Amino acid sequence: MAKELPYFRFTASEWLNDDISLESYEIKGLFIDVCAYYWSQDCECTLSKLEKRFSNAKVLLKQLIDCDIIKHENRHDKIKIEFLIKQYDLLSEKRKLRQEAGSKGGNAKAKRKQDDSYKDNNKDNNKDKDASLKKKTKKVSTELNDEHQKYLSWFNKVTNRDIRTLNKTDINNFNQLKELEYTGEDHLLALQMLLKNDWAKENGAITISHFLRKNNFERYLQKAKNEGTEDCPYTPEQLRVANMYLESGGTPDWFDKKWINKLPSYGTRRN
Repeated sequence: MAKELPYFRFTASEWLNDDISLESYEIKGLFIDVCAYYWSQDCECTLSKLEKRFSNAKVLLKQLIDCDIIKHENRHDKIKIEFLIKQYDLLSEKRKLRQEAGSKGGNAKAKRKQDDSYKDNNKDNNKDKDASLKKKTKKVSTELNDEHQKYLSWFNKVTNRDIRTLNKTDINNFNQLKELEYTGEDHLLALQMLLKNDWAKENGAITISHFLRKNNFERYLQKAKNEGTEDCPYTPEQLRVANMYLESGGTPDWFDKKWINKLPSYGTRRN
């Protein structure tokens, strides 16, 4: 199928606004190469094969997986690039239907439609495909419910950011974390670890979209818990109480100020 469909649809707005836009130019360049190779393999590829193909970029490949831009299924070592799989599945099904129609009726018109199935100027043939792809870029209302707005305000306070809204993916990711019943302390610990992460700071990844992705959130939370058991002597409840003091302009006598960066108000009060 790669020979019959030598190119895939590239949507500029998605490239400029999706998660990949947060990454370095080096990672973006690798991702485009990976997409081309993945498409040429009919969207069937293992991580081991990718690592052989891009043997000089294994670290960057891992970053693409860690950021959830490329998905890796450990059991079968399969990788997935979702926007390409959607295109491939849609076009494969339409191609099959046209082949069947052509063979039954011997209709030359059906054959021409099959041959032209991926031309951008063939609007009739692409109607179903465009409708499917537009679902991904469909405008989402900026109306947030009270819970979303409170969370956004909290995130801005801790990170000293001024993010105005959540997109559809952010809201879905937030709801997923809520269903998993992570506590407020879990969110605080994970966010504090994100603020300390050198990679996130260097690559502009201290964003609510990056933070709310399940894989990222759980990775930061686990790292925070591991470091907390080794370093910080205070429980989450003690940190909460100390934070209340900090918001009032001081810290309690029992609190060692060297741990002040563990408090959520720290990021908004430091000079």
